[in-house]
Amino acid sequence: MLFLLPVLLLLQLAHARNMILQLKDETHLSDFFSLNPHFLAHFDKYHSFGDFQALAGDIPSSLVYALAKNLMIKDWTFDIDVKIYDVQANAPRHLARTSNLEPISAFGPQDFVHDPSDGSGVDIYILDTGVRHEHIDFENRGKPGRDFTGEGMGDRNGHGTHVAGLAASKTYGVAKKANIIDVKVTGEDGMGALSSVLAGLEWAAAEIHRNGRPAVINMSLGAPKNTVFNAAVEAAIDSGIPVVVAAGNTNTPACLDSPASANGVLTVGAFDDKTDTIASFSNWGQCVDIFAPGVEVISLSNQNNRGTVAQSGSSMSAPLAAGLVAYYLGMGDEPHKAMTRVRDWANMNRLSRRGMMFKPFTPNKILFNLAGEPLW
Repeated sequence: MLFLLPVLLLLQLAHARNMILQLKDETHLSDFFSLNPHFLAHFDKYHSFGDFQALAGDIPSSLVYALAKNLMIKDWTFDIDVKIYDVQANAPRHLARTSNLEPISAFGPQDFVHDPSDGSGVDIYILDTGVRHEHIDFENRGKPGRDFTGEGMGDRNGHGTHVAGLAASKTYGVAKKANIIDVKVTGEDGMGALSSVLAGLEWAAAEIHRNGRPAVINMSLGAPKNTVFNAAVEAAIDSGIPVVVAAGNTNTPACLDSPASANGVLTVGAFDDKTDTIASFSNWGQCVDIFAPGVEVISLSNQNNRGTVAQSGSSMSAPLAAGLVAYYLGMGDEPHKAMTRVRDWANMNRLSRRGMMFKPFTPNKILFNLAGEPLW
């Protein structure tokens, strides 16, 4: 297992380090520990969904060489920090733009034309900082799911509530009748361990398969490109669950981030709906599928049950697309078909070409809901 060798010295210097080991698909957990009993005391977390399975724990330097030679291990990563994507800033134009082919005038009507089904019966799982599900604009459709941070349920940061509002709140959301399921994987500081994100993803996938309702997962968070992180997300997608992710906010290729670079995800970049230009901070490139409003987007606040706030970032763009996936699921689409519609039935070639000049392989696509008139 030569892939582990570069990290040997680091682990020896650190004496012990939190690691995540992805096991090979054909490996059974019981077989792994029966053949490697010396590992048993060091792993306290096991994640399994679809074809993905991984162990997480503190690895002492004394076991590093044993790991390096272990043929049951497929991949590894340190238990890195995952952070929310956010760029602070101040009639929800973002909705009007998703149902209009032409740019929105500052003085003209800002209508959001949509089918009244509005994602009814669909669950949107928000993997984020938590959700203030008591907010009046959720109309009792916000549900506490599970906390994987140890902080307790609720949103002390505000990011998760804002994101959830764009997906499914009455006033600011795309899927105005969908359910919001709060899966808390990042804390008050907007950070979370990758192992916590994997645990949240595993729980969400299990819930979706258990209850059988149509569902989509939104992940407005990320980290530098990580193959284990991507493999976990890809396993959820391969099991039939749509996953929508933010492209990132570093004005670099989204292929450098995870889960934005994972195969099969719907990766959403941010554009300014006042100028129809890619947001200055948004990631770009061939790993981006589509752009959605992400500059000074108004949604729900976590400060009280009626408040609103404006925020910027591709974190705001992703839930608009997740809401549209839920919207199509509510109209009878299968998961793969709903994701394909969002990608293929976009508002084409509306972004300023000037702003894309130094962003090679970037798609010129804006999120579009067909103005409430599905063609099927």
